[in-house]
Amino acid sequence: MFKFLKEILIDPIKDGIAEAKQELADEEIKAQETTEEKSLATQKQQIETIPYEEKFYLAIAAPFRVTVFQDWFSVFKNNTDYDDHYPLHLYTFGDARVITQQNKNDLSDVLKRDFNITDRDSALKTVAAFLKPFSICNKLTEYQSNDFEDMKKSLELLSRYDMQSTQAVTCCIAAHILTASTDVGYLDKSFSKDVLADVMELIKANFSSWQSFSDCFLQGETLLKLNKGLGKKLLIKYVNYLREKKGSPWNIVPWEYKYEFVSLQMRD
Repeated sequence: MFKFLKEILIDPIKDGIAEAKQELADEEIKAQETTEEKSLATQKQQIETIPYEEKFYLAIAAPFRVTVFQDWFSVFKNNTDYDDHYPLHLYTFGDARVITQQNKNDLSDVLKRDFNITDRDSALKTVAAFLKPFSICNKLTEYQSNDFEDMKKSLELLSRYDMQSTQAVTCCIAAHILTASTDVGYLDKSFSKDVLADVMELIKANFSSWQSFSDCFLQGETLLKLNKGLGKKLLIKYVNYLREKKGSPWNIVPWEYKYEFVSLQMRD
């Protein structure tokens, strides 16, 4: 009797519930995929509206900036799950719609930890020290300080040994400090962009592509011994992400500006 009831009532009900759950799960997956597609389309549209120069500035800063934001990586997912991610903070800076309060906290901590930067004055003195060997920015003349004499001498010696590698890594650091300091509120964006325009001019005059820039950046980072052990491995990993991922500014922002700028949708 009970076996009969189970066969005609209970088992079909269980099967129906299982089917309903699977259908619901499938609908949720489809909804999530649709949301992700819309989000991706929105990211691409936003990137296309950002001025070329600003995107180039962020691309210079990308090796250090990407390690702070940890793009294309999660301890919970394989990094390939983020292949279609176009991080807006790698294309623009000083934008409250993009930079969250947690981002600001992280950037503030990194600036203090790595460079002892806590305000406008310390930010500009540090940038001036890194750019001093190349004498590219008169806007920073008043911020030259004797606090960094040892570092300046080291950079000048390294630049004699390998000018390009020293330029790549110091300009990357300067761009990182300028954009991050703007994000946390230490610097005015218009001032930072004026300095970054000179940094971009130097980079374009001495390198021919993001590939040559990144090669020299890694060489310069090794010469300056900025990272060791795990830190070095992480930096190399993120530089490779910047070289490979579709959403990386190194694969989106052309080295030379073209008026016939190719739509991001056409690159997929």
